[in-house]
Amino acid sequence: MKSKGVSDVAQLSGGIHRYLEEFPEGGLFKGKNFVFDQRVAISSTNPTIVGRCLGCHEPFDELSGSRVCTVCRDLVLVCPRCSDSLLEYHCATHQPWAQHYFTFLQNYSAEELKAQLVGLQRLWDDSKGKKKRRLTLRKQMEKVRREISTREELGDLPRSATRRCRTCGKESSQCDGLCFGFWRRDQPSSCDGAQTAGGHHGRATVH
Repeated sequence: MKSKGVSDVAQLSGGIHRYLEEFPEGGLFKGKNFVFDQRVAISSTNPTIVGRCLGCHEPFDELSGSRVCTVCRDLVLVCPRCSDSLLEYHCATHQPWAQHYFTFLQNYSAEELKAQLVGLQRLWDDSKGKKKRRLTLRKQMEKVRREISTREELGDLPRSATRRCRTCGKESSQCDGLCFGFWRRDQPSSCDGAQTAGGHHGRATVH
């Protein structure tokens, strides 16, 4: 928060869980608090929704392990209506990449891949001084070039309108997001016991 210009930043003593026990109506925040365990987000009794869908910008605050940015895999807020129209998601930071950067390239023809390559090159040119961003773009350009070579040798592949999970690669109908982050089934639950009650610190949305 300080890096974003917020000067009055403090850490909750005892964590957000105990804070909500004392202030069940929300205290000094509205919306939900992200917590670093399988609870994912904790809300007060205040019904205010402060999040917004990245697509339609309507109020929306439901996080899901099946909705992550295809570039950085950050969780994204995309409502079901907008989700139906997207094969891949892009977070707010990577929205400018939404026409050029895709994980699953089999749905694109050689000509479409070449257009992506032009866009990626433009993004790379505009990222001088940003080494990590340039590295990500360079790797994607190499991936696209390899795919173009395959298309030119073997022809275009059959298209699919089915969205795939960015984490496990399965079709959305086969993956409900339980392969990602705190939703993963193979992780032991941290929702029980005294440590969870007071040992985790959330990020509050304060108004």
